[in-house]
Amino acid sequence: MSRRPVSQEVQAEAPIKNIAPQDQHLVQLLFEANHQINGWDTFLTTFADHFQLRSCHLYAYNPTTMDIRFQEWAGSPPNEHFYQLYVEEYIHLDPLQAALHQWPVQTFYSTSLHSPINEIENSKFFKGWCDPQDILAGSACAFIREDQCILAINHTRSHSVGHYTTEEIERLDALAPLIKKALDLRLMIADCTKDSDRLQQAVNQLPFAAALFNEFGEAVMINEQMRTHFFDQDRFSLGANRQVCFGSSEVTRDIYVNITESICQAKGTSLVYTPQDVIFKKGDTQFNLQAQALTEHNEEQQQTFIGAIVYAIDLNNQYEIDPLKLNKLFNFTNSEARCCQLLAKGMAVKHIAQTLEKSVETVTEQLTSCYRKSGVRGQVELVSLVRALPG
Repeated sequence: MSRRPVSQEVQAEAPIKNIAPQDQHLVQLLFEANHQINGWDTFLTTFADHFQLRSCHLYAYNPTTMDIRFQEWAGSPPNEHFYQLYVEEYIHLDPLQAALHQWPVQTFYSTSLHSPINEIENSKFFKGWCDPQDILAGSACAFIREDQCILAINHTRSHSVGHYTTEEIERLDALAPLIKKALDLRLMIADCTKDSDRLQQAVNQLPFAAALFNEFGEAVMINEQMRTHFFDQDRFSLGANRQVCFGSSEVTRDIYVNITESICQAKGTSLVYTPQDVIFKKGDTQFNLQAQALTEHNEEQQQTFIGAIVYAIDLNNQYEIDPLKLNKLFNFTNSEARCCQLLAKGMAVKHIAQTLEKSVETVTEQLTSCYRKSGVRGQVELVSLVRALPG
């Protein structure tokens, strides 16, 4: 995704010209959105309540593959059933999706005003997907439209609220340039240039192939093991927009689902779909790709970088460590030591839960205790620490 210079941040000290008086408080929230982890969540939640929206979705995606690269939700997202239904059957029938490809950028399209309502309500999409979820109308705006990425917002309304009015869409159009400016700053922060040397050193010190991705799914740092053992192969490549292709579209999609899921966890939100383990072969070697969220707050700049470290565990390397040694070294409980042992072997959290016949929540809690007792910040550092111990 190309970067555009931001001349100044969204300013909120005085009323902004062309913004309706009742919408001025949203400008203040936009000003604050990039200064804290939940800043955009706060903005979207307030935005959704203010405009009486059923749901609100800010996201970036590849317009060719339709892979989601970044997302923030407010309101009621579709459940897993309706999400899968949308992807498999309705995405190409969605008028909001079509508008994101065709409607002028930084301008809101609405099914209430810009398409014949009778035609919309009699469509297969409305009857099969919207009506069962109590969706009456929708609106969407693309803030950035490029070959490899569309960054957009769409939102919906329920029957009880009614259709969008011309006055409401005009107010949304007035807000669009300010939302775009705040998103431009978000993209600049995602470049994480302030602490790049320190982060690069941390990624380089990991004893396995690893790469750091920002929340837009762009690879911003790659260590030598990842570059040498993965990106020198025909089936692994790094595009001009720093989007990684891991051979097949299925593997690439699953990796990015895991990245997005990790970042959502860092923000305290959750996905509407279930991430899949990513296990693939390179030659005769099998690897398990895992992702862990990473947040870095720059006090001086008052900006927070949110991303994910993706690392590859060699499943052919039958690494084993005695749980009793972990008990003695770190004062782990037996359960914590067993979870740690399996994580270091390359198991994903949900597979650890299945193996030990525990819930994912219980395993997550026990690993969190392991992080605290061993003095590390997350699973990447824990795996690195444990695998550096003699077996």
